[in-house]
Amino acid sequence: MAKAIIVLQNNPLQPCGSLLKSAARKRGVRLNLVKLWQEPIPTLTPFDALIVIGGSSDLKADEGHPFLRLEKEVIKRSISDDRPYLGFCLGHQLLADTLGAQIGPNSRPSLGFVRGYLTHDGREHPLFRGIPRSLPLFKCHNQAVLPPLPKGLLTLATSNDCQVEALSVAGRPHLVSLQADNHAASPEEIRRILITDRQRLTTDTEAPADSETLLIVARAYRRAIRQDFERLFNNFLTFT
Repeated sequence: MAKAIIVLQNNPLQPCGSLLKSAARKRGVRLNLVKLWQEPIPTLTPFDALIVIGGSSDLKADEGHPFLRLEKEVIKRSISDDRPYLGFCLGHQLLADTLGAQIGPNSRPSLGFVRGYLTHDGREHPLFRGIPRSLPLFKCHNQAVLPPLPKGLLTLATSNDCQVEALSVAGRPHLVSLQADNHAASPEEIRRILITDRQRLTTDTEAPADSETLLIVARAYRRAIRQDFERLFNNFLTFT
């Protein structure tokens, strides 16, 4: 029977991602996309896993995003049910917040490519099996998961841009998340993000603030990011 994964989308400007859709299609996985700003979250019972992608960078912005409180409750129930969880960007912060970590302003806003490095725990984690110790990450955020992490949470990846680039739970490797948006890091999607988030470009990333330079880097990384993401998604499926 084909796997079915529910995907919670928090913002129409931050899509499910062509790389996520492509990886799922190759493995015959059905993605059920829920657009939280216009539809309710269905029961999670039929789904093998939960994926939560980006959105507002402020977890306390319940007034602007009234669904956020309910989303947190759904994530908490999913964790209690021990359902595999994969978060990206806001989905990373929501997992960390649910597990007791602190979320706050990052050292600097981050939009662009940075070089991520797997920690010892990351190199041992099954999600990153077959993935290089150093990998490009596409970032679009100004809030972050702040260290130190609560006992039982593991930092899987870090960078000069953000200390907690990926995390998981000790003894529960199927609960995992990344601050990066590599699921939606094609040059075409990045071009659209630049239109809406141009003011957040920073010279502190691997790619300078020049939009055209950023797109050149995106094209250069296209193959590596696709290969890494497909490995990561395939590894995640082993939890389901």
